[in-house]
Formats: sequence, structure tokens, C-alpha cells
Amino acid sequence: MNTLEQLQAAQRAEFEAMVGLADKAIEGIEQLALLNLHTMRDAAQDAAEGVRRALAARDLQELVGDGENPLQRSGQRAADYAQRLGEISGRAQADMADALSHAMALMQQAVRDNVARSSRELPNGGNGAQAWMQSALHIGTQALEALNKSQQQAQQVFSAGLHASGNSEAKPAARARAARS
Repeated sequence: MNTLEQLQAAQRAEFEAMVGLADKAIEGIEQLALLNLHTMRDAAQDAAEGVRRALAARDLQELVGDGENPLQRSGQRAADYAQRLGEISGRAQADMADALSHAMALMQQAVRDNVARSSRELPNGGNGAQAWMQSALHIGTQALEALNKSQQQAQQVFSAGLHASGNSEAKPAARARAARS
């Protein structure tokens, strides 16, 4: 494979990686838009139900005494929204990190191939230049692995925090429902 063909292959791989990143970003935006639409619909339905209860109540005591706390329900919905938002953003971030890692691996392989080809063409095999490039590639690979590892750890911490906050919100709501029963 000559230099022009290698360059074209690297450009195609980079283009495909960018298309993959764009697809993942659009998928995340679609999920976020859908989540927001569902949230707005639920809020509108809650408001309509509140107005119906207010109109059907004969007096203030009947309206207040129905036993259902709209603030508690709103708090639970906000916690559910935050958890779902975190899941969407975490998944989008992980997908984009995977696509970026794949693209970086393809680019690194193209650089390695070019270094190997170039070293064969240099006098004395280009040992010094090849060693320097291999060292630079190794450092780049380590940096990419460290970035991926830190991204995965951040995602795990974020997910654990969301699940913990979701569980802490769900327990008081379950206790309140049990107390009303």
C-alpha cells in the first residue's frame, strides 16, 4: 500500500468515526427530547388533575384532606427525571467515548504503519527515529487508556450516585403511600 492509499484509508476511517460520533450525539439528543416531551406531558396531566380535584371539591377541607401530597409526587418525578437524564447522558458519553477510542486506535495504527514503512526506507533502518516514534505512540496509547479508565470510573460513580439518590427518594414515597393505606 503506498502513501496515498494509506492516507485515503486513514481519512475514510476518520470520516466513518466522525459519522459514528454524530449518530451517537443525535441519538442522545433524540432521547433527551423524548424524555422532555414525556415530562411536559406528565406535568400537564398533573396540573389538569389538580384543577379537576379543586373544581370537584366542595370546600377547602375536602380539597386538602384527600391525602395526596402533590409536592411529594413532584419531588419523586423530579428525581426520576434526574435519574433518567443521567442514564441518557451517561450512555451517550460512553458511546461517544467508545467511538472516539475506536477512531484513535485506527489513527494510531495508521501512524504505526507509516512509521514502519518510513523506517524501512531510511538509511540504517531509521532506528533512532523509529524508537522515538514508538515511544511517542506508547505514551499516546497510555494517555488514551488513562482517559478511558477515568471516563469509566466517572460513569460508575455518577451511576452509583443516581441510584443512591433514586433509592433515597423512593423510600419516603413508599412509606407515605403505605401510611395512607
